[in-house]
Amino acid sequence: MPAIRTIEVKAPKKRCLTLADVETFVKDARAAGASGPEEVSGSTTGWGTKLGSISVSISTAQEEPPSN
Repeated sequence: MPAIRTIEVKAPKKRCLTLADVETFVKDARAAGASGPEEVSGSTTGWGTKLGSISVSISTAQEEPPSN
């Protein structure tokens, strides 16, 4: 059964995510095995237009080598 790993980044209280936060999130997701088609979830801050958090769930299943 594949394991699921969730990568998440949240902005500090009363702040929003910065471009550097998003860049770090993408690097961490790629390092964990994300390849691009995964859906990203996010939430906005109380102001409604600023990004407050983002996350992605990644299947970390290892492919079995073909048996001969």
